[in-house]
Amino acid sequence: MIAKQMSWKPILNNFINPDPIALLMKNTRLASCVILKKGDNVLMLRRKNTGFEDGKFTFPSGKLNENESFSECARRETLEEVGVILNNLEPAHVLHRKKEDTDIWVDIIFISTDWENEPENKEPHKCDKIEWFPIDRLPDNTIGFIRHAVEQIRQNKNYSEFGWD
Repeated sequence: MIAKQMSWKPILNNFINPDPIALLMKNTRLASCVILKKGDNVLMLRRKNTGFEDGKFTFPSGKLNENESFSECARRETLEEVGVILNNLEPAHVLHRKKEDTDIWVDIIFISTDWENEPENKEPHKCDKIEWFPIDRLPDNTIGFIRHAVEQIRQNKNYSEFGWD
């Protein structure tokens, strides 16, 4: 059997003139975020020593691992960060955000109102405080896209974009 001769031209052309959609998708990161809601209060974590938005409040969240669904990621991150096992998890919002020209994220934000265990700081090397706040009075030092997502959820909007201006 004679092997087909391979053309390197299309492969090399992708390095010289890359497909912009392929580049965009390559640089798109996927994450899950969980709002633990007790009545009108939400649990927030203050970041430290992470190199990203340290000193600001956020919710339990993180990047998807390979072959992991958004809900699996949400459950894993919440257990790792605050030690709770989620009994319910409802998708509340999709956020398509841009941090820099090449840093693009798709976040699925979930709400949980039922869980096992009392939340506690399980990652003191990345978080120096966890605290309950009224959902309509988040702390001033809340990460911008988190505040934006909460505002959108409170307006019953299930999709928004942030940082594309």
